[in-house]
Amino acid sequence: MHKLSRKINNRAPNRVVGSFPSVKLGRMIKWDSQIERDLLYYLEFDDDVIEYFEQPIKFKYLHNHTYHYYFPDYEIRRKSTSKLKYVELKPESELLKNEIRLKYETIATAMDEAGHDFEIITEKSLREEPRFSNLKLLNKYYRDKACPVLIGRVKRDIENSFSSFLTLGELASFEYLDKYDCYVLIANQVFSFDIDCR
Repeated sequence: MHKLSRKINNRAPNRVVGSFPSVKLGRMIKWDSQIERDLLYYLEFDDDVIEYFEQPIKFKYLHNHTYHYYFPDYEIRRKSTSKLKYVELKPESELLKNEIRLKYETIATAMDEAGHDFEIITEKSLREEPRFSNLKLLNKYYRDKACPVLIGRVKRDIENSFSSFLTLGELASFEYLDKYDCYVLIANQVFSFDIDCR
C-alpha cells in the first residue's frame, strides 16, 4: 500500500481535495487540488506510464546555503526510461512570481543532479481542448471491457474499410455498434484514435 509523504487535508479555505478511481493502479488516488486531479486523466491513458504515486517523497535540496524539503505532487514510472519523473502542478499565475519561479528552478537542478526528471505542469496545458474533454469522457468507459468477439469483428471490418486511424463517426458507421460500444473500444485503446479531434 502506498504511503503518502505528507497528509492531504482540506482545512484551507476554498480548498478542494478528493480521490480518483484509477483503473491503471486498481486503487483510489488522493489529489490535493483540481489541477492534480486533471493530470490523472492523462496518466491513465498514457501508454508510457507504468504506474504513478501521489505525494511520493520528501525531497531534500540546498538553496542559499540552507537545506529545504520539497514534496512533489506525483512520481511517474515509465516504460521508455528507468529514470523516475517527479511532477509539480501549479496555476500558471503562480509561476509569474519571481520567488516561486526561482524556487522551482533550484528544485529542477537538484532533481537533475539526483538523476530524476522533473516537470512543472499548469492548468493551461492540461485543459487544452478538445483533448481534455475527450479524456474525461473516455474515462467514464475505461472500466468497462469490450467483448473479444466484438473486438475481432470490428478489427476485421476496419482492415477492410479504413486506415489505421479512425474517427468516432467512422467507427459508429458499423451498424452493430452503438455509442456505448464505440466509447468502450476507444477508452480501452483497442484502436488508434486521434485524441485531439472533436
